[in-house]
Amino acid sequence: MLHRYHLGGDHELIGAIVPDRELSDGTRVAEHFVTGRGVLFDFADSAQLRAAAAPWQDRIRIVTAKPLDTSDEPGSGDAAGVLVRPDGYVAWAATDGVDGLTTALARWFGR
Repeated sequence: MLHRYHLGGDHELIGAIVPDRELSDGTRVAEHFVTGRGVLFDFADSAQLRAAAAPWQDRIRIVTAKPLDTSDEPGSGDAAGVLVRPDGYVAWAATDGVDGLTTALARWFGR
């Protein structure tokens, strides 16, 4: 990783540029940033994750699809959910659950 910001959190993707991977829905990660909005990638198809993010749907895009190949990217294979700012930096990531998601959403996309 060339640049990484200290944004808090334990997952190694937080503060790094999100890896551009092919997704199971036939798209690539980068394709979801054309609107200039943040993106929440729900890699685990988690209703709990989508429900936690629902109040921000007017400011972020929620994408439910799995990355197809994560073998060469540290941390990207174990993430169940990843919140990415419009500039492509990961603001939140977790291997399971939604701890810290609403805090990250409020911090980067308002209350």
